[in-house]
Amino acid sequence: MKKSKVLDLKRFRFGDGFRKNGLFWFFAFLLALGFLLGTLLSGNSVTLTETVRKSLHRYAALHIRGGFSRIFVSVLLTKLAVLLFFFLCGTTMLGIVLAPMLLCYHGFMFGSAAAYLYAAFGVEGIAFYAVLLVPPFVPFFICLILGCREAFRFSNLLAKLTFPHSPSALLYPEFRNYSRYFLVLVLPLLLSAVLDGVLSCAFYRSFALNL
Repeated sequence: MKKSKVLDLKRFRFGDGFRKNGLFWFFAFLLALGFLLGTLLSGNSVTLTETVRKSLHRYAALHIRGGFSRIFVSVLLTKLAVLLFFFLCGTTMLGIVLAPMLLCYHGFMFGSAAAYLYAAFGVEGIAFYAVLLVPPFVPFFICLILGCREAFRFSNLLAKLTFPHSPSALLYPEFRNYSRYFLVLVLPLLLSAVLDGVLSCAFYRSFALNL
């Protein structure tokens, strides 16, 4: 009997935690959905295939010629620009739509890259994807999911303030907390850039892909 109560308590806590983080899991699902659509639709569009090919070509140009410091700085600045865009989305009511769309787009392009590498290079392309692309993008995507969630929340707060008879809110403390949260999100971007530089220096030349 006691064992049954313990199990019920654990289930309750898990369910309660899931509900509290519902937005996180929703945006994680949206990212995964974008990834799935990217893998399925990649070969159906010449324009999309060419876009992915050019992106991978730029990636190869940086990682072939650059050392760790150059790769680290370039990758970090690129990903900071993406995070900044999420931050700016949250400061407008349009962020309710723009932030999820941007998140889904990144998942879509990442899935398209996987499909392109497999179609063009087979198993070696998938190995390249798994070794060099996936590890740096894991902290990056976690950062994007969290950034999308906060941008959506703050944008939603701004939208609610436009409704008649809406409860008043002190925007400055909310914006300060919002800004601090995004500053903390720079940490996973640093990890992503470090992983990108280290893995590229260690393994990039092991692959003979003509990107």
